[in-house]
Amino acid sequence: MTFTTGLAALPEVEPLDQSLRGELQHIIDTKTKPPGSLGQLETLARQMGLIQRSTRPAVERPVLIVFAGDHGIAAEGVSPYPQAVTAQMVANFLAGGAAVNAFSRVAGIGLEVVNAGIATPLRRTDGLVDIPVAAGTRNFAQEPAMTHDEALAAMQAGAARVRHHAALGSNVIGFGEMGIANTSAAACLMSRLCGVPIDECVGRGTGLDDAGLAKKRDVLAAALARHDSCHAAFDVLATFGGLEIAMMAGAYLAAAHARMTIVVDGFIASSALLVADAIAPHVREYCVFAHASDEAGHRRMLEHFGARPLLSLDMRLGEGSGAALAVPLLRAACAFINEMASFESAGVANREACAGTRATSLQPHAYDDAPMNPLAELRYFFTALGYFTRVPVPRWVGYEPHYLNAAARYFPLVGVLIGGASALVYLAALRVFPAGVAVLLSMASSLLITGAFHEDGLADCVDAFGGAYTRDDVLRIMHDSRIGAFGAIALIVALALKWQTLAALPPLRAASLMIAAHAASRAGAISYLATHDYVRAEGKAKPVAQRLGGPAFLCAAIFGLPWLLWPDGPRGLFMADWRFAGVALALLLVLRFAMGRYFTRRIGGYTGDCLGLAQQIFELGIHLVGLAWISF
Repeated sequence: MTFTTGLAALPEVEPLDQSLRGELQHIIDTKTKPPGSLGQLETLARQMGLIQRSTRPAVERPVLIVFAGDHGIAAEGVSPYPQAVTAQMVANFLAGGAAVNAFSRVAGIGLEVVNAGIATPLRRTDGLVDIPVAAGTRNFAQEPAMTHDEALAAMQAGAARVRHHAALGSNVIGFGEMGIANTSAAACLMSRLCGVPIDECVGRGTGLDDAGLAKKRDVLAAALARHDSCHAAFDVLATFGGLEIAMMAGAYLAAAHARMTIVVDGFIASSALLVADAIAPHVREYCVFAHASDEAGHRRMLEHFGARPLLSLDMRLGEGSGAALAVPLLRAACAFINEMASFESAGVANREACAGTRATSLQPHAYDDAPMNPLAELRYFFTALGYFTRVPVPRWVGYEPHYLNAAARYFPLVGVLIGGASALVYLAALRVFPAGVAVLLSMASSLLITGAFHEDGLADCVDAFGGAYTRDDVLRIMHDSRIGAFGAIALIVALALKWQTLAALPPLRAASLMIAAHAASRAGAISYLATHDYVRAEGKAKPVAQRLGGPAFLCAAIFGLPWLLWPDGPRGLFMADWRFAGVALALLLVLRFAMGRYFTRRIGGYTGDCLGLAQQIFELGIHLVGLAWISF
């Protein structure tokens, strides 16, 4: 493979999709606050929504990767510390004793330490990702720091670490570094790529005195003059950079390619971004700049990116410490856009209303919170329909937490419609096809209407509960969108049992049970909202997950459970089958209690995937009762 081919193989970065900008801005502007009063948090929430292509951005499994590598330029005396300190600090990271460890713990961030190229041999230690490209770089005062192949290998290795975490469900990532003399490498990258005199790029690093600072400037100025013909971004990286900087540059490209929110740390991390940005200019659109470092030159670097950092704490430690401190602000931005009430949902008049004008928005009524207001109830029903299905709903339907939680009582009624549509497809198909084919077509119609919403929960839960032991691992696997072996087997078995059961029933009973099963199973699943806790900090089910009150749950039960009384359809309308309904309801209660206990024991509550699993188990149970009823 040629060098040019290898560089082309690095992850491509698409421009940030702007299609949701208007909708996100509308959601932000209609929160109960004066316009713009949350400042940078509003910008941050909008950016995260655009990156995730969602009006409900979330921070999922945030992780910070610290890349460590040594620099040959340290031989010129540009740092007051010996090169061995790099390995010693890595040992401190792995022992949990560094600042970035403390900040990551308090911010709830995963931390990974990567040996990109440390000169001192390291002991094999749990937690260290040991993938050195070389034992440090060469002295760029005398020769290029890396060959092109080494720099490219480092970039590809950094990209691979990001892909690893993306596959585990991370959508927020930051990068830190450790390497004695890496401020010298970063200063040269900045000077050459930003066109700034080296004197404006050089800082005291780990604590140089005035004489040491002057010497550092002279050494770096001479090195830049020695490599005066080097100007292309990748050439500049190979000539002046470090292995940890190269890995960060590749990691930036991979993170942007995966549409992750990238939290950029300080001076060294930003120098790596200079390289990535020169290779793929759209990468900066995925970046959140954590803080303004006190290291000389960083503010000029921020100006180059047109960036406004979230924090300014006079820090210049490195390690990714500033990125770790910024992650709670990302959580806050997601919390306000997802959980804060709008003027309308809170019944608060906005400026337009106070001025006597009617606000133009997706929400046409200002009195939706009135008890049993017919227009409000209609909205809640459409919210439930839009949440559970792919059926187009009116534009004024709201998906804010207030609407979704209020709409929970209508989820069983949506199940009636889904079951009714499946039953109609089944009865129509029976006119042309045998029963087995008709059932397959009805099941396919249900999957098309819902987008396999609950089946996905079944597969994710079986994968997680069957393949993990700890609570954190269970939640991590649930979040992974891929279906594993356990989940695939569970899906096949569940769908096969449904098909076999319905195909064996008389047509009218099969059609009636489709409706009853879809309705009652959703009432059973929603019941967990009244008794169990939602265990994720974010997630699609989070806005629904406020505790369901007694009246709302009673309403859901009324919509969902009476269908069990008439397993034979309209002909039994006035002759309710109380025994069938009693057996089916008893089975639902036993299953609900058993699954609730299991969810609590394994993860302390429930997730949206758990609700999907419960719905599928309840639905299958009702079908089996129907089959047993005619068999015995």
